[in-house]
Amino acid sequence: PGSFTGLRIGLATAKMLSYIWKVPLAGVDTLEALAWNMAGSQAFILPLLDAQRGNVYAALYGAFDEMWQEEKEEAAPIDQVIEAALTHGGPVIAVGECADKYKDKLVSAGIKLAPPHSRLARAGSVAMAGLKKIREGKTDSPLSILPNYIRRSEAEVLWEKQHRKS
Repeated sequence: PGSFTGLRIGLATAKMLSYIWKVPLAGVDTLEALAWNMAGSQAFILPLLDAQRGNVYAALYGAFDEMWQEEKEEAAPIDQVIEAALTHGGPVIAVGECADKYKDKLVSAGIKLAPPHSRLARAGSVAMAGLKKIREGKTDSPLSILPNYIRRSEAEVLWEKQHRKS
């Protein structure tokens, strides 16, 4: 999730560099990159991004001795995401732009907020997540990797509505 155009430009650049320099490429989702901000925190990490229409993009990651994904990415109402995160039986730390937006709901549910400097994506976190994937042999082909959009852009939805009627 993120800026549709920004993701396309960034991924096109990474694909070109990987292909030309013949170096491995590993795709890292935005939610995963946010979770890596809190690597080693001995908690479940709940990255939250605004999905519009009253929803958030969310996933749940374990950040104990190593980092792993507990729950897949989804777009859902914040109350549903909070309820699901609390079922895992451990401390939960929220990161991402919506950690601030839904601060009161998160804190009242017992979810901690990451320090402000750890709530937004950082290049070092993307690098750590990508390096782990490369070391595990989970690389992507620069010729076939595509952005992972959880939902279609608003422009695509509107275009389809307009052209379906005609």
